Amino acid sequence: MSVTSSFSSSLSSDSGEDKVYKKLARAVEKNKVLTRKPKASKTDPFKPVRVKTPYSLFQTEYNNKLKKDYPEMDYDERKKRISKKWKNLSDDRKKKYNKLVKKDKRRYERELNQIQMDYAKFRYQKAKRRKRST
Repeated sequence: MSVTSSFSSSLSSDSGEDKVYKKLARAVEKNKVLTRKPKASKTDPFKPVRVKTPYSLFQTEYNNKLKKDYPEMDYDERKKRISKKWKNLSDDRKKKYNKLVKKDKRRYERELNQIQMDYAKFRYQKAKRRKRST
């Protein structure tokens, strides 16, 4: 049942005010102005931090350097400089960030495997307790 149909069905008498409300309810239903907000997705608090890209690692490093050297520079200007610098960066210099990403990926997989192992152990113990109780 939509919000507007419950609103319009709750009005029973046909006084002048009710007609205005019914008209408003039909307009809202037609334009779908009143809609329910989607529920927020539940995120796993134990999920490890995702792997960053080489560009994001470079961006973080270079952004801190720019902030320190040019504190008056605004956000947009820093981002423009960072992207230009990344485009002009040689492949040899980019390898440094690719190595960091590979290392970070191993960390992520290790943490994810640990979480999966802990979850499997938890499920096994829960099933074991259930069998004993019956």
